[in-house]
Amino acid sequence: MRAIVSGVVVAVGACGAALAGAFEPTPCGDLMCHPPGKVTVRTAHGDVEVDRTGVPYLENGAIVLLPGDEFDVDLEFVAGEAQARVTLSATGEGTGRRGIHLKMEQMSGKVDTLLTLQNNSGEPIKYSATMRVENGRMLPTSSCPVLSGLSAFEHWPHPILRLTLANFRKLEGENVSMVCD
Repeated sequence: MRAIVSGVVVAVGACGAALAGAFEPTPCGDLMCHPPGKVTVRTAHGDVEVDRTGVPYLENGAIVLLPGDEFDVDLEFVAGEAQARVTLSATGEGTGRRGIHLKMEQMSGKVDTLLTLQNNSGEPIKYSATMRVENGRMLPTSSCPVLSGLSAFEHWPHPILRLTLANFRKLEGENVSMVCD
C-alpha cells in the first residue's frame, strides 16, 4: 500500500518504534553514525537484532535509515545540479524551511514497516529507495513523490532491516506525475 496524504493530522494506525530514544549521532571517521547498540526487528521467523554501531546516517549522499530512526535532514537544490545536496545537522533537526523529517518504524504487533517522510523543502520531490530485507539482500523499491508541505506514508508488508534513500530531486513542469514507482 502506498499513499500520499495531505493534511496535518492523519490516522495511520497504531505504530510502535523498534527503538526509542533521542537522536544521538556518534562520530565515526568523517561521518556521523548511529550510536553503539542494536535494534530488534520482528520477522515472520522470530526477532532479529540489527547492529546499528557505526552505521552512518548519510553515506555517499544517501540517507540511511534503520528501524526506530527519526530525524531531520536538509535538502539544498543547487542550480545546474540534478540531485539535491543532503546534509545532517549535529542535532538531526532540519531548518524546517528546506528539509525533510523522516521516521522509520515497524507497525505495532506486526512485521510491517512504515516510512513517514514530511517534505518541508519548499519543492515537490522524488527520490530513489533500496531496502535490505530479512535474507540480507539489498533490493530496489518504489517510492512516492511528495509535494511540499505534505507527508508521504510508505508501507511495506514485511520487515526492512535498512532503508537507503538517495537521488532526491525536484519535480518540475506542468505534468508532474504523482505515480509511485
